[in-house]
Amino acid sequence: MAPRSTKSGSVTGSLPRHRIISGCLLVLTLSLAHALRAEDRIILAVDDSRRATLPGSVTPRIQSGTDLGPADPSLDLPYVTLVLKPSSSQQADLDQLLAQQQDPSSPNYHRWLTPEQYADRFGVSQSDIDKIVSWLSQHGLTLKSVARSRNAIAFGGAAGQIGSAFGVQIHRYNVGGELHYANSADPTIPVAFQGAVLAIRGLHDFRLKPRLRPSAHPRDNLQGAEQLAPDDIATIYNITPLYNAGIDGSGQKLAIVGQTDIFISDIEQFRRHFNLPVNDPTVILIPGSPDPGVQSNSGDLGEADLDLEFAGA
Repeated sequence: MAPRSTKSGSVTGSLPRHRIISGCLLVLTLSLAHALRAEDRIILAVDDSRRATLPGSVTPRIQSGTDLGPADPSLDLPYVTLVLKPSSSQQADLDQLLAQQQDPSSPNYHRWLTPEQYADRFGVSQSDIDKIVSWLSQHGLTLKSVARSRNAIAFGGAAGQIGSAFGVQIHRYNVGGELHYANSADPTIPVAFQGAVLAIRGLHDFRLKPRLRPSAHPRDNLQGAEQLAPDDIATIYNITPLYNAGIDGSGQKLAIVGQTDIFISDIEQFRRHFNLPVNDPTVILIPGSPDPGVQSNSGDLGEADLDLEFAGA
C-alpha cells in the first residue's frame, strides 16, 4: 500500500498527480459513452409462437378492388422495410432537440446531428438490430440495408417467405383495371420486437399518384398559353431579395425524392430554354431497391421533371 498522510481534510499519496487526473478523464469519457449508447429493448426471447399485431398496415386501396386470391408464393417483394421506433424517453428527448434546433436562443440552434449521432441518441441499439436481422435471416429473407440512424431495416423475399415470417397472406387485386399485390390483413411480429418495431412498409405495390396534370401544349410550343418561368417563382416566393444579398444556393445540394427514372435531356432542354447554366442532376437509386425505369404513362416522369427543373432553377 502506498504511504499516505492527511492534512486539512485532504488525502495525499505517492501516486503522481497526472495519473489521478488521467483516471478522472477516463471515468468521464466512459460515462459519456454510456450515456450516448442506445439501450437494448429486445430483452425477451424471440418466440414466433407469441405474436403482436402491427395495426394499420393494410392499404385502403384494396377495398375498391376485386380480390383475386393468394399471390404466387414465389412472387418477389423486393424492398420491404421495418420501421423502428424510439423509446418514450428517446422521443421526448428528440422532440426537445427539434425545438431547440429552431430556437435562436438555444445552444443547440442549427446544431445538426450525423446519422450515427442520431443512432446513438435516438435509434435502436446495435444488439437489437442484430436480433431482428438474425430473425429475418432465419425466415430466408435477404437483408438489403440497415439505416445508419438505426431506425429502419430493409429486406426482401418471396411472398411465401414474407407471409410465413409475418403471419399474413399476400393477395392479388384488380383495382380500376390495374393488377396489384397487397397484404390482405395486418401482419404480426414476435412479441419480443414490440418495443422496437413501429410499422412495416412495402407489402404492396400501390404507388403514390402524381398530382401533375399534363398541359395541352408542349413546353417549347406554348402557342400563347401562360406558363410559369423560374423568375416567376422568384417573384411569387420573394426570393429576389436573397439573390440580391448574394444568397444563390452556391455550395448547397437538394435531394428530390421520386419514383421514376428521368431523361437528363429533359432537364438540359429546360435549362437551355431559360438561359440557365448546365447543371445535370445526379440520379441515385436507393441501395437494394429495384430500378423503377422511366414511368411516363403514370405521369411520374412529368412530375419528376417539374420538380427537378424548378428546384434546380
